[in-house]
Amino acid sequence: MNRNALRKVRALRQAIALPQCVATLSLIFVFVLAGCTAPVTKSETNGRSTPTASTPSPPISTSNLAPTLTMAQAWGNVTITQVPSLLPNGELFSGTENATPDGQWLIGEVEPRNQLNNQTIYPQIALYNIHTLQLRVISTLRSPQSRIDGLSTDGRWLAWTDAVDPATLYDWVMYVCDLQTGAVRVLATAAHVNGQAAPGPHGGPYVSNGYVIWTESTAPVQQGDLNSLKNELVQEENLATGVITTLAQSAFVESFSWPWVAWGQINATGGGAVDLRNLVTQQRQQLNDEPSTLILDGATAALQDSTGVEVELIPNVAQSITPQVVFAINPADNIQLGYMTLNDRFVAWRGDATVLTPLVYDRAQHVTVTLPTTNAPQPLEADAVGPLLIWSDLAETEAQKQIDDQNGLSSLVMMYIVNVSQLPTKAPGA
Repeated sequence: MNRNALRKVRALRQAIALPQCVATLSLIFVFVLAGCTAPVTKSETNGRSTPTASTPSPPISTSNLAPTLTMAQAWGNVTITQVPSLLPNGELFSGTENATPDGQWLIGEVEPRNQLNNQTIYPQIALYNIHTLQLRVISTLRSPQSRIDGLSTDGRWLAWTDAVDPATLYDWVMYVCDLQTGAVRVLATAAHVNGQAAPGPHGGPYVSNGYVIWTESTAPVQQGDLNSLKNELVQEENLATGVITTLAQSAFVESFSWPWVAWGQINATGGGAVDLRNLVTQQRQQLNDEPSTLILDGATAALQDSTGVEVELIPNVAQSITPQVVFAINPADNIQLGYMTLNDRFVAWRGDATVLTPLVYDRAQHVTVTLPTTNAPQPLEADAVGPLLIWSDLAETEAQKQIDDQNGLSSLVMMYIVNVSQLPTKAPGA
């Protein structure tokens, strides 16, 4: 998952001087622009079949939402693996939103605890074994201030974005690693003008079934110039052959899970929609709602509505793209849900400001489940990643956390991990 979408929205608004019309987290082009203009009902087809368009969803009643159970009520006794963020050398492992398909390794960033002020230690991208705590370093990032801004794997291939400038994320390089051989190569780079990274956000990379899809700016996105959005391309590479195909122009990729890909598509007047395409059959669907987040797991899509208060599920985008609301918070509370992950058992998201306990929607039991924490001073997110369900809790007291914050140190956390395969599809006694 990409956790920097909100910063990218702000960066794009600044680049093209557009007002903030709706609260958005991702699908940058569609929802920065379409929130200010009338939505379109059909995108350019370029000779392909015309996508089926959806009707924007009416307000949803929360009276028939899924019931909420505790973990014990839903699953009984569960084996939970605990993995510390603190490494033996005093650095931290950060990353609960990516794992290898076999569920043995987390994938993330190794960084010093004072990363915000770090000027000397180069962070690394690494695999972290959840059982042995072995660390396998894949690559060192370009700068002490580098961040991993997007990371994805299908088990054979691992791709990530190394972004140096935290303020705008314009200066980026995408890499791909063959995990069988360890070979690393550059996949794409930011466009440069006069030696400086050009304004224009990027997206991804997303890896699935030997393909990688990303968004790149081939030239600057000019301030106040809608036409410059043509510089934003959705690209696909066959990692076995190296052949690159442009899938869309004036678009921004949101998610890819073979064989389906989703991107936000902008038309010439600034209207937008979400296009979904099956890369095998070329079937196309179009979602005219404005979700703040959308993520795919094969043909299943999970999304949050444009206001960030509803979690919605589309079981099979090939058949219907009418979402079902599975969780919601009160819009009057003026808060938003955040982040989202999806696997074949769960939809997971960040908790809201009134409920600190991580929550997930169990797709098999059709219930919302609360995950146990003991020391959470702020909303925590759960992650549904491959065969794993992961959530975190503080591994230090709140008093120590405040001291660490004052000293510019990241908090220590404990990651709690459950293998989905051990969970019953029916609640005990059901």
